[in-house]
Amino acid sequence: MKTMKVYANQGWQATGVYGEDDINRGVLIQADGEWSYKAGKTCGPDGASWSEPGVSASGDTSFVYPADGSTAGQLLGRWGEDDARIIPVGKRRSEGGYPGSSNRQLYLRMNDRKEYYEDNSGHLEVVIDTYDRSPDSRNYRWNRLGQYWEQV
Repeated sequence: MKTMKVYANQGWQATGVYGEDDINRGVLIQADGEWSYKAGKTCGPDGASWSEPGVSASGDTSFVYPADGSTAGQLLGRWGEDDARIIPVGKRRSEGGYPGSSNRQLYLRMNDRKEYYEDNSGHLEVVIDTYDRSPDSRNYRWNRLGQYWEQV
């Protein structure tokens, strides 16, 4: 298990956790706290509230992660420094192994406009745990409602 701080005013931050190609091995990422994506605008790891104007990153390519449903302030991840596959992490994410992730380090950062992260402030407390999710593993079970693996 790894515990670390992810700072809002920095780009991609190395976690020291490396991926595996084995789909039966997983990584559980959990985040808590508040950070600021703009002066006076704070949010948690899931990002800013949809009720605020200008926080939707959907389709806005000036954001690091412009996919549908993404917002400013959302915690993001990726495997390796050059991986184009960005993972929306938020408050909690279970990420299994996938081809090509072996020996690639997990990086985390805040979703914000690419060139404006230096005016952000605060940090999130992040816990990263690896687990075995093979059928014979009795340590974790799939939470169908929450769509994540949980320790039993």
